[in-house]
Amino acid sequence: MICVATAAQKGALGETNNGLIYAPATIARLKTIADSLNVKYKVCDLRKLYQSVPQGRAIFIAMSEADLTDARKDIDAGIGIEAFEKKYATARIEKDLLVTRHWYKTYENEDQVAFAEVPLGDDYGEHLVFDKDLGLYETIGPGRWVYEYYQRSDKTKMILRAFYFPEGLKVHHLPVVYSKMVQYTDCMVDTATDVFYKDAYHQRFQLLDPGEKAAPTAFSRFMDYTHLKSKMPAFPGKEENGTDSAYYAKWDLYREDYDKWYAQRFKITDVLNQKDKTFRKLLSDAVTEAMIRNDGNDEFEEYIERYISKSSALELKRKRVVVGSCSQDDSPRYHAYNITLLAAETARWDVFLRAHLDIMNDNFERVAETNVAKGRRGTYIKELEVIGLNVPDILLGSSLRVSDAAEGHYFGDIGRIGKALAETEKPQIFEAKIEKILRDTTLDDYNRVLMYFVWQSYLNYLSNEEAINRNTKALQEAISTLPPYLSKKITLFPVSEAQKH
Repeated sequence: MICVATAAQKGALGETNNGLIYAPATIARLKTIADSLNVKYKVCDLRKLYQSVPQGRAIFIAMSEADLTDARKDIDAGIGIEAFEKKYATARIEKDLLVTRHWYKTYENEDQVAFAEVPLGDDYGEHLVFDKDLGLYETIGPGRWVYEYYQRSDKTKMILRAFYFPEGLKVHHLPVVYSKMVQYTDCMVDTATDVFYKDAYHQRFQLLDPGEKAAPTAFSRFMDYTHLKSKMPAFPGKEENGTDSAYYAKWDLYREDYDKWYAQRFKITDVLNQKDKTFRKLLSDAVTEAMIRNDGNDEFEEYIERYISKSSALELKRKRVVVGSCSQDDSPRYHAYNITLLAAETARWDVFLRAHLDIMNDNFERVAETNVAKGRRGTYIKELEVIGLNVPDILLGSSLRVSDAAEGHYFGDIGRIGKALAETEKPQIFEAKIEKILRDTTLDDYNRVLMYFVWQSYLNYLSNEEAINRNTKALQEAISTLPPYLSKKITLFPVSEAQKH
């Protein structure tokens, strides 16, 4: 399969005359909704104080030997770290780590608990995951070990990997100012609504060979009829003895014809909708069936939007999750963009904002992904600023990590939020807020480190040399205010010369 986008999916999302991806009328409608939600937030009960993720300073131990029975027994008996070091000199030991604990469910809906190092150097950090006897990990007090013990696949050695917590794991209350940021995120981003329905099916985008056809459905009968009447170009088959170069030459011609057809097809389908009873009957049957079967694609939903209703088209789009077939396939982003347009047109703010934040955070499924592809995608933060949201609070509120967030709370992607801040109209407002959070000794270590990650990401996307130098100096100074066990491990990645020009 060749990984490409359709004619409607080339380049950035659809920029309009106002320089934004939403037309002026849509922006005006969104402003009205945002204004009402901002007023609602002002009268909310803002006394809730959120709790941090359980966290603590830890030591990691790894051993690989033929027999580790004694080491395991000593850990079970609660041996101290100093005694362990003396007794097992061959063990790999890493000290002064920040480790967090997270409870979560797998895709099979099974409970698991993970202990994860927050990586501050060049590696990804150590982690341990457990799915049995989870009650053992509810309370992690001072001097506690958690470990995994298993035999290597070749059965030549045993493996022991463990975290030792000198002071245990602790939970901290977020100060009021940061709790309000988290609550503002929940107020703006409806926690009871998701972009896609729970039973939505996952659809992998394919442009080329449609493959073998399944049994006809109302959806397929409508699409076949529409393609026949609108004279959609026939897909080029590959000749049995043909060369690849000949096939791709045919395919290039097909793409050109397909793009022309795609852009002009409504001229024909508008007439069909007005005068062709068969077209209207097939469309009606297809919509009824699609709502039950979750059938659909972009083209079909465009006909629904044009000839049935925008709300029906939105409903169908929320019933399918588009999965990118490779890093160059931006069809998941276009699917979310189309959802934002329909949600704005039908006053579904709850769906609109989540879908737009997904675009900003690039929160989509892809079979493969690269940092280069991810880095080139826009965040469209300006659209949120124009409609009147408190963008600093909603982005930083979704960056903070809490253990008692409302179900459905929107957690942003740290790297993408840094990129978004680099695209804002008022960067120094964000710089001041991030610096204040990173320097705040009343905030837990984990969230302070997350602000370092946001700031480092922001710095990586800056192109102005004065801004790069200013932020590099400020970030270095702010890092020095972290507890020494953290600040000494942080590597401030340099900004390349190419990035400055």
